[in-house]
Amino acid sequence: MRRQGRIVEWNDAQDCGVVQWHGGDERASAHIGAFERGARPCIGDVVTYDVVADDGGPKATGIRYPTVSPAIRRAAAPPSRLPLQRVARTVLAVVVVAVVATAGWRHYVARHAASMPALALVAFGTDGSMGAASAGSVAFECAGKQHCSQMGSCAEAEFHIAHCPDTKLDGDGDGDGDGDGDGDGDGQPCEDRCP
Repeated sequence: MRRQGRIVEWNDAQDCGVVQWHGGDERASAHIGAFERGARPCIGDVVTYDVVADDGGPKATGIRYPTVSPAIRRAAAPPSRLPLQRVARTVLAVVVVAVVATAGWRHYVARHAASMPALALVAFGTDGSMGAASAGSVAFECAGKQHCSQMGSCAEAEFHIAHCPDTKLDGDGDGDGDGDGDGDGDGQPCEDRCP
């Protein structure tokens, strides 16, 4: 015989609870598997059910919700374990996007680095000799500097004379600012900086 009652206890962690018959104090245990598919039980819900004898006492089977359609029940039921799954999926998506972005950036840099002109850095030693820049040495580059007032040192001026186009490094106006020795014969650029 089919009975109507109410869910009076429910444990989401164990997916079981107790239903109580409206016609008396009779109670029956209920397991999530006895409910219609997709419906999540809540305390206070009205249900119809059949009772079978079990070793542990009466057991409710074929539990249904008579007043609410299953589609509405599913929409109203709070998700039990979905937040953890959503967080895991979100974290996974962020990691995948980060890996793809990093790989794309590295590919872009590797592909375009070959087409960029390399800057040759040359260092001047304390004895005035030039060589490839090494760790700990001062290195200069052609950065559009043309005049003595833009130079930080005599070594930088000498570097610009030797390696950079369009330099105007004749500090005293005597015509010998290019370091080729054809003016006053001293071969010094920026005479005010290079005594």
